[in-house]
Formats: sequence, C-alpha cells, structure tokens
Amino acid sequence: MIRNIIKYNLLLITILMIVGCNKSFDQQFSRDDVSYFSITYPMDTTINIIRLDTLKIGPTFTGLKSSVNYSYEWTVFENSSSSTPRVISRDSNLQIKVDQLPGKYYLTFSVKDESTGVKDVKLYNLNVNGNFYEGWFIANNKAGKGQLSFIRDDGDLMFNTLETINEKSYPEKALQSIVSVESSSVQYANVFYFTNKGVSVFDANTLYEKVSQNAFFTQLSGVQGKSNYVVCHFNYDQLMVVNKELRANIGPIMSSDFLTTFSERIEGDYEMFPFAFQNVGGMSTHYYDNKNKRFVTIGFGQRELGYPSTTTTGSTPFKLSNIGTTFMFADYNSSTRQVVITSDTNKKYIYTINFSGDNISRIDAYPIQGIASLNNIMAFAASSESLIGFIADGNKIYRVEAGTGAAKEIYAFPEGTEIADLQMYKRPNKSIGAGTL
Repeated sequence: MIRNIIKYNLLLITILMIVGCNKSFDQQFSRDDVSYFSITYPMDTTINIIRLDTLKIGPTFTGLKSSVNYSYEWTVFENSSSSTPRVISRDSNLQIKVDQLPGKYYLTFSVKDESTGVKDVKLYNLNVNGNFYEGWFIANNKAGKGQLSFIRDDGDLMFNTLETINEKSYPEKALQSIVSVESSSVQYANVFYFTNKGVSVFDANTLYEKVSQNAFFTQLSGVQGKSNYVVCHFNYDQLMVVNKELRANIGPIMSSDFLTTFSERIEGDYEMFPFAFQNVGGMSTHYYDNKNKRFVTIGFGQRELGYPSTTTTGSTPFKLSNIGTTFMFADYNSSTRQVVITSDTNKKYIYTINFSGDNISRIDAYPIQGIASLNNIMAFAASSESLIGFIADGNKIYRVEAGTGAAKEIYAFPEGTEIADLQMYKRPNKSIGAGTL
C-alpha cells in the first residue's frame, strides 16, 4: 500500500513538472515569419577575366527589406580541396582588381540576414587569364634587335614585351616564336623564343622567363632558319627540330619539370624540315627529310627514326620514301590533316597531307595558279575551318585553295614593306596576324 502511494506521488510530481515546463515554454516562445530573399543576378555562371583587370559585378536580389540589416561577402579560392577561401570584399557591389595568378578559381557571393542568420550563397567559376591569353605572338626585329610582340584579340598591341616584363635585355636577332598549348586547355602554356643565338622559354600567361637561352642543349652555338617544337604522343614526348636536327625529351606526363636538356641529335642521314606531321593525339610523328625528299617517323618513347615506304592515295600516288620535292612551309588544317607549300623546279605547289590512324594515307598536290610569281615567300598559315591557306610573299598576302591550287591576292602592304610573320587566329579562325619588317 505504501509502495503504491509512493508510485502515485511520483507520477503526480512528474505530471506537475511537465505541466510546469509547458507553461514556462509557452511563456518564453514567440514566433515571427522569416523573410525569404535570394540573389537573382548573377546566377551560376563562368566568369573570364584577364589578370590585373578590374572585375565589376552589380548583383540583384529579391525579397530584401529596408528595415533589415544585411551583410555581404565575396570570397575567392582555388579549384582544389585544400584551398582556403579569401575574403576580397564585404560590399554588395564588387569592384576589385584581380591579382590572382592565371588559373581556375571559385568565386562565392553571399548575403546574410544579421537578425536571423539566414544566408543565400552563389558559387561561380572564375577563370583568370594572363594578358597574353588570346591573340598572336609575333617575333620581329627593330633596328637589328629582336623583340616579341603580342596582338591581343581585342586589338591592343604590346611591343617588346620580354624586356618590359623581365627587366633585362634580349639583344639577339629574333627568328621565330612557337606557342606550346596545353592539351587539356586552350590556354597557352609556354612560348619558345628562337633567336640567332639560341632558344629561351617564357610562361605564356605572364611572359616571365622560365628557361634561359640554350639551357636545353649541351652544345648549341646558335640557330639558323626555322625551328619546330611539339609535345606529342599523349604528352609522353617532346620533339624539337633546330638547325635541321631532330632532338627529343620526355614530356609533361612523365615529369612536371619537363623543360630540361634535350637529347643529342637523333641519328640518321637527314636535313629535317621543321614541322611535325601527325594525327594529333596519335602514337607516331612524321617528319619530312628535305635532303632525301622522304618522310621519316619517330614513335612513342623512341629515340631512333623509322622509314615508311607505303604508297598513298590522292590526286597523285606518292611513295613516302620518295616524295621528290622540297617542303617550304606547313601548318595544321585539322587534327588529321596538314597543308604544305612546296617548291619543285621553279614551281610552287600546295599539298594536303591526310592521316588515317598513325599513318599518312592520302596526299593531294596541286600547282599554285593565278599568281605571276612567288619568289619571296616569307610565311604561310592555314585555316582550320576551310581547306585554304594564306601565303605572305614580299608585301602581299595571297589566299590559296588547297583543293585546287587557285590563288588570288587579298591584301598588300605599302611598297618597301616585307612581311616577316603570318599567323591565323584559329579560335575561331576569322583573323590573320602579320608582322612586317
């Protein structure tokens, strides 16, 4: 009996405690509607900006109340899991000079109701590009001294950029510039600058010097004529033609520090034309030997030449071991086709070299017609949208149909001007850049 009374008393105490708690909770609780708000512009997007340019964004909102105190925050962080966001502004409107190094980043913008803690956040992709992201690098000479100039796609001209940026003199005579493009991106990776004294390499986004002159070679007294550089075989190999000699090195897939000393001259009896013929992304690269008028090959990871002897199809069958003409200029038309200007017994021809897999399968050749003379060809560039090419001869530019050889003049600089370089801007290829002497 006493036990039951104790149980009832405990139950009564528990009920009273619950009632008491409920009463206290009702007395302290108040409920207000939380205002809904959001960022309406910009929405999820990708922002492209050139380094050191000013990024301006004026966001818009819905649901903000004038009686509420809001805070704003812009942050930026690298595209990696270990990156820590950095606050770049606490204003609603962003206006800031972008000082991040060229690369891919995330940009966040948030608005927060300070009374409730409710926040809306938007995430954007931010691509920071260098000043030399889109346009043409032109190697030219002024008063006998070389310089590397850049024509931006928006029309801005930058002269003698190497000396300005690196604060040092580059007095050598400029011969050529070659831009090496990353296989996974349209952004430039490196600029190879060839002069009569050697080869230097610069970062293509900043133009800071990365490799000083001739650090690639154990012995190289200077450079003569055109050269060629290519990363190939799924980034496994680097190949370079300098002074008609082919040299090789491991590619970026093998080492992040791949800008190192190249091999000695690949053995063989040849005078290599400075251009890599290939099915881009393939496992074998063809070169043309102007001494013996034939194609040779070098495969994935190899350091010796192969000598193909197959016969191609096309307008005229060619045996790869005996093409019989001199190659002068070449450029890419597509990932599987290259266009070449050749010279044979005082006539100029335009060739198209077509690949099937790793092999040259078809060659078409036509004499260039419609031009009185082509005695001073200085440069050549091919379109990547149509089967046409552009020849710079003296002070004139000619358009040539690669499928027929028909040519016509499209532009002439003033008399006494000589075109030194000609490049097609290929993204999309609607413009030609020309450097003159």
